[in-house]
Amino acid sequence: IGVGHAAAKMTLGQVSEILVIGGLGYLIARAGLKGALLVGLVAQTLRFVIFALEPSMALLVFGVALHGVTYGCFFIVAMIYVDNHCDRTNRASAQLLLNSVIAGFGNLLGSLLAGATAQSLTAAGTRLIDYERFWMIPAAACAILTLGFSFWFREEKTGPV
Repeated sequence: IGVGHAAAKMTLGQVSEILVIGGLGYLIARAGLKGALLVGLVAQTLRFVIFALEPSMALLVFGVALHGVTYGCFFIVAMIYVDNHCDRTNRASAQLLLNSVIAGFGNLLGSLLAGATAQSLTAAGTRLIDYERFWMIPAAACAILTLGFSFWFREEKTGPV
């Protein structure tokens, strides 16, 4: 799409991640683990919608920067949640399972689904993918998961984080 200095723009995702992780203690103290997890889910949904609509370069860069909010407020907070809810004998196993799902099976399944989706949304005889529909599919899935999570997840208080 003709993005100049793409590497510098992509780095904003990592910079925002550092900033968000630095502020997680404050966020968790104010909003709780469920609130922090919801911030991450909403950020991911918003990222996908921004990528689908591709309104301006500034908004696309903002979508890249939302990576840090998503990663910090969902993945890191999920690890904190698991750590708080497991005793010492099974904590390492639970963290390994969580990381295997997120970084292993989740990445594999996501890559396979993204590839199949891209192929199904490619115009016949071309290499042109309908990226608006491509990104709206995970946006809709994230929105549904966020709503389900907000209604059904019950945060059990375990003491100070």
